[in-house]
Amino acid sequence: MAIDGVGLMSRRTEAATARPLQRIGNLLQPRSAVVLGVSAKGANPGRIILRNLKRSPGVREDGLFVVHHSEASIDGVACRPTLQDLPAKVDLAVVCIPAEARGTPSPNWWIMIWPSPSS
Repeated sequence: MAIDGVGLMSRRTEAATARPLQRIGNLLQPRSAVVLGVSAKGANPGRIILRNLKRSPGVREDGLFVVHHSEASIDGVACRPTLQDLPAKVDLAVVCIPAEARGTPSPNWWIMIWPSPSS
């Protein structure tokens, strides 16, 4: 007999927490965004995501930023050295880092995307 997985089924004893569904709007239709992990020298997943956000009809040109410690701009998008240097809160943040930076030796990337809480 082969087992594909093991699971534990139980009856929930606590009430499920409410999920703020209004936050999904910032994820699916952001008006502003910041991307961390964009290469200034070549194409990488961060730069590909940046270019896609530039082409997005919803993201304002003045609401798109890159966090990069040594560049003034990448692909015409203003860079800031840290998140604290952003001029305003953004709707969406994307972090792209090589997997080896997280201790996983591979050619893969970790990409984390999350929306800001709705105002």
